[in-house]
Amino acid sequence: MFVGVFEHKTDANGRVALPAAFRDVLGGECYLRRHPDGSLKVLDGPTYREEAQSLRARMQAGEVDPDELAELGESTVRVAIDKNGRVTLDADSLAHAGIEPGGNVTFAGNVFWIAIWNPAQHAAHTAARQAAKAANAATNQESAR
Repeated sequence: MFVGVFEHKTDANGRVALPAAFRDVLGGECYLRRHPDGSLKVLDGPTYREEAQSLRARMQAGEVDPDELAELGESTVRVAIDKNGRVTLDADSLAHAGIEPGGNVTFAGNVFWIAIWNPAQHAAHTAARQAAKAANAATNQESAR
């Protein structure tokens, strides 16, 4: 499981060391997906395959458009983890997440996957999530009265 928040820095080639706590779980490779929320979603092989197979089953049942499976495949790259525990973020992934080579990144554990963020975007995403949670709690309190 992936838990915790870590700050790391990319090198000039877009390589970044995975937090040690995450390396053991991932093994030698992982899948890096350009997520619609602006982050990079990192999954181990079995979890990515499970997600893809679930989406395929939903597509075959007519619950989702076949383009969703194509989008999943097109937005994902398989990434090797080098002997130093680093992954290379390709140019498309860096641009998607607003990460500059040589810049900082935030790794956020999401229990079953890892999100890699531009630190400012992660802070904004976290603040928005907390504000929505507070607003929901206030609405629930009003409804209970």
